[in-house]
Amino acid sequence: MLIINIVKGIFLLTFNIIKYLVTLYFRFLREYPIETIVITILIIVFG
Repeated sequence: MLIINIVKGIFLLTFNIIKYLVTLYFRFLREYPIETIVITILIIVFG
């Protein structure tokens, strides 16, 4: 039971971090569209 709770906690934490990053990404995309797209392409190419 403890392992299930730990996994659930890690999953929720990861989900919240991803949700926060996506929100942040779209906020940047709205304010600086060109820079954000260029940085995204660079991350995909070099990451």
